[in-house]
Amino acid sequence: MKITPVNNKYQYTPQKPAFKGIVEDFGVAAKDVFTKTKIEDNEKIILLDMFKKAYSELVKPERFLGSGFFGNVYAIDNNFVAKIRKNARNVSDFINGEFKLGKNIFKDLHTYYGEPLVKIGQVSILKNAGRHIPVGVPSNIVKKMESLEECEKYYQENYLPIFAKVPQESYDNLIKDISKLNKMKSSEGEYYFFDSQNPGNIVLSDNKLLLIDEIDSCNYISDNNSVGKILEVMLYKLTLYRPVTSYGNNVDDAREILRKIIIASEKAELPYDTRCFDENVWRLVLYNSNIKMDVNDFIMNLELIRGRNPDLSKRIPKVEEFLNSVYKRK
Repeated sequence: MKITPVNNKYQYTPQKPAFKGIVEDFGVAAKDVFTKTKIEDNEKIILLDMFKKAYSELVKPERFLGSGFFGNVYAIDNNFVAKIRKNARNVSDFINGEFKLGKNIFKDLHTYYGEPLVKIGQVSILKNAGRHIPVGVPSNIVKKMESLEECEKYYQENYLPIFAKVPQESYDNLIKDISKLNKMKSSEGEYYFFDSQNPGNIVLSDNKLLLIDEIDSCNYISDNNSVGKILEVMLYKLTLYRPVTSYGNNVDDAREILRKIIIASEKAELPYDTRCFDENVWRLVLYNSNIKMDVNDFIMNLELIRGRNPDLSKRIPKVEEFLNSVYKRK
């Protein structure tokens, strides 16, 4: 991935594990087993024993890749990562002999790296997304910050320029997969949705946008995945717990990200706002983007263009025209 670094002390370096040892031995053994549709009892015993022996090495700071609400993620090797719940103090806290293969429910989502390949007790083993940059301000960078202003500066000068340059095709592929979730149901008849609260759940790897968190399900709405949720991750959230207050001098980069999200959402027929919270997200994004238009009018215009132009070849130019006109307003 070619990235022009921004010259400041908090430049984010994409993660690439380069270790050798007992953890990698577990990764090599796991690679042979994880391709199977059934794991024999003796293979489970061997892998459990290897994982327990490798645990203290696995959770060293140099292997830490990021965190969410409940789990920390550590590098095993170039193929796998381990997601471990935060309140685990040692290996006996969560290893109970349980060893389950993943269900492979989301095999048709080509940008999704969050489905567990195997669960070992309360540890999930996932595909490694490779060298990557998370959306927003990564948790390991936040720990080094001395003020909120420094977080904002990183967001404005590092994150926004890099993600504004990501190809439209990458946005198309990610949002196409997210749209598929609205048409899928679990075995219990519930609807799937991705977690938009943690911006680090979307990452950039080799110029491709990937979704890396586990997908959950609920029974109360079929179109829970909306453009508003994508904006929440990519243009609303500064960190896990804070919204963005300003795009600074990088408003044009933010507008380019917004443009690419809207174009990709048109191609995927993703609904614009399906949650009550979506309106808050849209309002802040438009305000920070210096777009002088009421949020409801903005979304209504997009929905009118979609409804009146079922042919994508005609719709996309009209959406582009609308965005250009809005961006030029003073």
